[in-house]
Amino acid sequence: MTVYVIEGGELVVKRESLARRLQIVPDIQPYRSMIDGSTIGSRSRHRDHLRAHGCIEIGNETQPVPAPIETPKAQRDARKRALYGQFENLNQRQISRIARELRDRAGWR
Repeated sequence: MTVYVIEGGELVVKRESLARRLQIVPDIQPYRSMIDGSTIGSRSRHRDHLRAHGCIEIGNETQPVPAPIETPKAQRDARKRALYGQFENLNQRQISRIARELRDRAGWR
């Protein structure tokens, strides 16, 4: 990529790019399958072999997005009532300490 800079109000070439070159990735070296002992000699055969046996390469798998856990409203309300009941028995100093610990744990400043 050619890079330009402004000198004296004009664009001047800072450095010239190297000519674009093709990047050719060599095929994989033949290997013996650990699944069935057959010889795999190309990337396409490797992909087909993995697909045929239901396998994946580690590091290339996609992680499923977990579905959000929906807590029933009755359960949420019961938790709130329990927390309110516990806070009624605390003094202001204890409540402030708990709030500070929760902020620190959550990374709030």
